Amino acid sequence: MAKKKKKKDAYFSAYGFLSLAEPDASVTDAIADYAAMDEVSFAHAFVGGSFDGFVVVKSDVFEVIQSFILGPARRPGELIDWTILVAAAVIIRAPHKKFVAMEGEPHHESLTRISTEPRKAAAVLAAIDALYAEKITADFGARAAIVTGPKVDILVELASPSIEALQGSILDDLTKIPGITASDTSFAFVE
Repeated sequence: MAKKKKKKDAYFSAYGFLSLAEPDASVTDAIADYAAMDEVSFAHAFVGGSFDGFVVVKSDVFEVIQSFILGPARRPGELIDWTILVAAAVIIRAPHKKFVAMEGEPHHESLTRISTEPRKAAAVLAAIDALYAEKITADFGARAAIVTGPKVDILVELASPSIEALQGSILDDLTKIPGITASDTSFAFVE
């Protein structure tokens, strides 16, 4: 839906999972409003999981992210669960880094929030990193990181022109990694 101008990779990243509290509210309008904000590097609607939209904020200065979350990101009728990137996957990198082969091309994305057994997040992230490092192709991308947040330890982003490829990978790959206790996945078509 809404892509922002190109920016260099920033050291700090925050991922917001938007839910609308008012039944008549428009997800499309909310996403467009966030996409227009200078601090936001990506905003898009997602369906099928427990959130309606996804907002990404990146900066070399953490205070910029904090000020945004405590200021302009607080809007009436909208609830955003924010997570902060703690540790990115070594090989496949952090969520919402460009999928070079798909840049500018329509594709599907999935975001899976994962809960792990206590003190197992690093081991689960390492398993995800190793698994997807071997699966990345021009038509399939993966990113993952340990993040903060209630009931979420890891965020996994998958991308492909085929939504069936994403669904299959979630069922056949992610569900078989030891240490995962729960997950929540939403999907989007990105033009």
